[in-house]
Amino acid sequence: MAGSKGLAFFTGLLIGMVGGGAGGYYFATHGGQIPGLSASGMPHTPASVQKSPSKPHPMTAPLPDPARARQMVTAGMDLFGRAVLQGDMKEFYRNISRLWQNKTTPQALNKNFQPFLRAKIDLRPLRKLEPVLTRGPLRLKNGDLLIEGYYPTRPNRVYFRQIYHLENGIWKLSAFYIQLKKAPQ
Repeated sequence: MAGSKGLAFFTGLLIGMVGGGAGGYYFATHGGQIPGLSASGMPHTPASVQKSPSKPHPMTAPLPDPARARQMVTAGMDLFGRAVLQGDMKEFYRNISRLWQNKTTPQALNKNFQPFLRAKIDLRPLRKLEPVLTRGPLRLKNGDLLIEGYYPTRPNRVYFRQIYHLENGIWKLSAFYIQLKKAPQ
């Protein structure tokens, strides 16, 4: 994977520079449906979403077990990776929540993730790897779900932090962080 300059992005708003060298932080927030997990614990895909019969409150919705959390992370990374290879965040945008869509546009996502789009960073090899969870799944104070970890790739490791928000009984991506950084020796 190509190295990237360190940049921190928020949806539609460039926050500033962090890191540097071969590493880079990229961040988008507020919404985002990806194939993952409904609050009832049932997997879903954009084409066939399984909603829980009642809409649980974010503070009482069951948390996914680590295996399901890894599936959610992999699905989110795959959706992002496909958009990067297409050179356009439209597909990613189409799969995010209405909350996020109300705060961003496909063009803003293109701008935010321009270093990835320009470099055409190929994340497809991640499909064959199991993400290592270093934190979570855990519930944040506002009821959102945090999953953090990395893919054990070399020479650059792919670090991630994904935050999910419960919307209509489904855990949907509400923040997306990605960092490419030289793997430890």
